[in-house]
Amino acid sequence: MGITSIFKGELANSIREKKQFLEWMRGADISIKKLKNCAQTIDSLRELAKVSDISALKPASGWRRKLQLDSINLAGDVTEELEKAGIEAFLYAGCLIGYARSGRFIPWDDDVDFCIMRPHFNRLIEYFEKNYNVLYTSGGTYEDDMGEVDEFCKKHRGKPVLIKFFDYAKYTIADNHVKRITIDFFPYDYIKDGTDFKEYRQYVYDFLERSKQVPRSEKNAFRTEAENNNPYSSLTPTSIIGSGLDCVPRNWLYEKAGRFIPSEYVIPLKWAEFEGRRFKVPADPERFLGEFKCPGFDTYPRQFANGGLAGHEEGYSGWFARHGTKAELTAHSEEEVKALLPLYEKLRDNNIFAEFIDRIPGDDWGYIMDSYEVRYVFRRNFDSQWAVSMRGQEDLKGYKKNKLVFTGDAESALRRITEGSGS
Repeated sequence: MGITSIFKGELANSIREKKQFLEWMRGADISIKKLKNCAQTIDSLRELAKVSDISALKPASGWRRKLQLDSINLAGDVTEELEKAGIEAFLYAGCLIGYARSGRFIPWDDDVDFCIMRPHFNRLIEYFEKNYNVLYTSGGTYEDDMGEVDEFCKKHRGKPVLIKFFDYAKYTIADNHVKRITIDFFPYDYIKDGTDFKEYRQYVYDFLERSKQVPRSEKNAFRTEAENNNPYSSLTPTSIIGSGLDCVPRNWLYEKAGRFIPSEYVIPLKWAEFEGRRFKVPADPERFLGEFKCPGFDTYPRQFANGGLAGHEEGYSGWFARHGTKAELTAHSEEEVKALLPLYEKLRDNNIFAEFIDRIPGDDWGYIMDSYEVRYVFRRNFDSQWAVSMRGQEDLKGYKKNKLVFTGDAESALRRITEGSGS
């Protein structure tokens, strides 16, 4: 039975969803039978969405909840500092949806996003150049950018830094890559009154085509220069708003919208409480969210998440498997989780991406892992540098690189892994 035959009926309704599902499953240690069960699970989730209230969902738990709370505290601290410097930013994307739905994070969200108007974005860059450190990435691939970011943060460990990608800015305290918490800032422009939306959208499309011809090392500078010379944007408030040229590739406004966002939906910003901290939000959050033509903020999106249930750190996981050091830990009981926990923590403290593999079916396993606030996934990456188990070769079968049967000595295991010796 081929995989394509599984996608009949409801699951095949969305080509995009089908592709995402296949990508999600790729490389998984999973049989066709289990794959069919996953397809049925997606159908069940759709039925659940029809009869449940998304605003009444419980918060996340375990590792993801800890990441959310750590992120929101960092976001609260940096926005307080920026406010004192006269720089305003407001909740955006998943965080704004979470605020509008329930006043807290979407359960599967794992970062904090802000929108920031161009005059304040310019001040943000100037503020960090004057007081901290700014990295302008080459604007290449995700792999290139993450390598640059990692090296930059090693040089400024423990200090606030701003990473200027070609399409947004990211704030973080430069720690090791695995434990790093980041806050994203997406720049929006005031658009000159009277600008025709279709005319401007064509201008954006032409700009994006030109940018494809720019060498990787020049993309960041190219986009910054284009934004500074954008004939349609204004540094003083107008009646309409649109995402900046250095934000368009990460924004679906120009694909699905039919007009600019009225400024009155955003300005004046107002204060609101979100996850125990005070942040600014748009003047009319619901109408602002409604401009994006995505599934309503009060309903389930088709993929049940902004970007998928896996979350942003899934990208880090793959990056470490290719360029850094990644270790996958298999445990079969709560006792084995406890035994492996010291090694897991030491690995992550030493910039090694460690995560547990879910090998126990049933709900209890998730509760166990959540109670220890550890990262776990059901999918193995056989390209990971290390596979660790307390039970031997059956757990380690299929991995292409180093394997380690853990004996309980976390220090010794850490040395073996950091020194790169196999077994």
